[in-house]
Amino acid sequence: MASCAGTLRATDLWLKSFVVRFLQITADMRVAHASAFSQMSRRSIPGSFQTGSDVAEADPAFGVASAALLDAKRPEGLTICPVTYAELAPVFEGDAAAQNEFLTNLGVDWTEGWTLKDTVAAHGAWHRYVVGKRAGGIPKRPVADVLIGAFAGLHDGLLTRNGGDFRTVFPTLRLTAP
Repeated sequence: MASCAGTLRATDLWLKSFVVRFLQITADMRVAHASAFSQMSRRSIPGSFQTGSDVAEADPAFGVASAALLDAKRPEGLTICPVTYAELAPVFEGDAAAQNEFLTNLGVDWTEGWTLKDTVAAHGAWHRYVVGKRAGGIPKRPVADVLIGAFAGLHDGLLTRNGGDFRTVFPTLRLTAP
């Protein structure tokens, strides 16, 4: 058992060092290309942000792939909805400053507010979900997924590992997995 724990700690350290290095490269890239980043039109690509928490928590199964996906999508612009921002709090032990720094270093905008369009989209999505659930065709989902999917549907899609959970309520939503 001790050797297994030692292996896990070594793996965690390797992944955490990878993530730290990824964030350093990202920050260096943003500084070196600041004018290009500021002139770039930002196309929002919200995520349920499992991909972000994979990186933040150095997930051994998805950390590297999620970091690569975020890096590839960064030039298009990355945005998370307010619900996703709240869902990330436990990853950072409730430290909003640490969470904001992490998101900034990843190039993720978390400041876009919830709008009336988002509310109307969520209303329709929740109705579709409840109708499907009552008919027995949709498994139980948290309301947060419906809110995130509605927000993503008004943008350019969703980066997520659990696309199937969103597909049932949002059949036309563009989904990208790591």
